[in-house]
Amino acid sequence: MISRRISWPSLPLAALLYCCSPAHGSEGAAVVVAPVQEQAIQRSLRLTGTVTAARAAQLSTSASGLVASIDVDAGSVVKQGDILLQLDPELAQLQAESAAAQVEQARNALADARRRLEEARSLAPQRSIAESVVRDLAAEVSIDEAALHQAMADAAYRQGVLARHELKAPFNGVVSAKLTELGEWVTPGQPVLGLVGIDDVRLDFPVSEDYLADIRP
Repeated sequence: MISRRISWPSLPLAALLYCCSPAHGSEGAAVVVAPVQEQAIQRSLRLTGTVTAARAAQLSTSASGLVASIDVDAGSVVKQGDILLQLDPELAQLQAESAAAQVEQARNALADARRRLEEARSLAPQRSIAESVVRDLAAEVSIDEAALHQAMADAAYRQGVLARHELKAPFNGVVSAKLTELGEWVTPGQPVLGLVGIDDVRLDFPVSEDYLADIRP
């Protein structure tokens, strides 16, 4: 009889060697090597503070009138020169047109007076017209010149009043408050909008002494 001896303790070792041996045909895993670098650790800190604008204004219109349109609201970002609010321009427009018509009328009257004066002066050497008539016509020209200057000044004033029916932003900023509504009657000096500048601001917030050395501008 042939006897077969099996050493049991050797079986687990053989199984372990088999499991740990590389698989047939498999490739080794790629290893990436990176140099060690020294870096500063960035820390963030959440703080609560206040923003103060260097420029802030309560805006009002330069003329009295009925609010016809409001082109902004609280929070609107505006640029210098933007139209923010408009008053009803109907009456001011009519007055400006009337003043312009007066200028044209005065200009025509002056042109006619000058023409008649030139005709009179051309007849004076032949004594076909009295000197007193020439003097009267010259005085009329002076009066008409003054009337034209007055009409032009009045027309410029009326145009200025009409332009003041628009409220424009005096500087770049954010509308902080809307203090009027459509249909309200406003007067000069009455605040209608609040405007805060955005080009120059200051940030104020408390910081613990533990972090002062770490703060960088």
